[in-house]
Amino acid sequence: MTHTSLRQPLVLVALLALAACASLGTPADREHVSDLWQRMQGYTSWSQLEGWEGVVVSIDGTHGDFVQVWMNDVAAADPKHLPVGSIVVKEGYRDEAGQKLNAITVMERRAAGYDPEHGDWFWGRFEKDGTPTHAGGASLCIDCHDEASGDDYSFLNDDL
Repeated sequence: MTHTSLRQPLVLVALLALAACASLGTPADREHVSDLWQRMQGYTSWSQLEGWEGVVVSIDGTHGDFVQVWMNDVAAADPKHLPVGSIVVKEGYRDEAGQKLNAITVMERRAAGYDPEHGDWFWGRFEKDGTPTHAGGASLCIDCHDEASGDDYSFLNDDL
């Protein structure tokens, strides 16, 4: 193996490591996503929007073939508008029984001015043990949720 051929895999590993760090946002994003994980504890007892109860078929398979979605009290009180303080948690699964978890994703509507271009949403993605993989203005979240009806970046209430 030549010196050049050894360098290519090392460059790839370095680029992947940089991409992983970038997906966790700024130091403030990393701190906030850890706090958000703590505030999400017990989310499986939160409300589910009518029509989204239990494990349902995913709209597009991004989070998994099946999903389950919960809303905190703020979101449940006004699911059509999802005001500041709303937290929506989605588990994505590979199976209809909801036994094979892909990841836990969350969107939290922060105070006006956090990210007005994207509805002031903070995005997070966690492994099932709570290890964050994405935080803040995650472009992969924004790019998809930009397609939601209205201007709230949520698919959950598109039919309300």
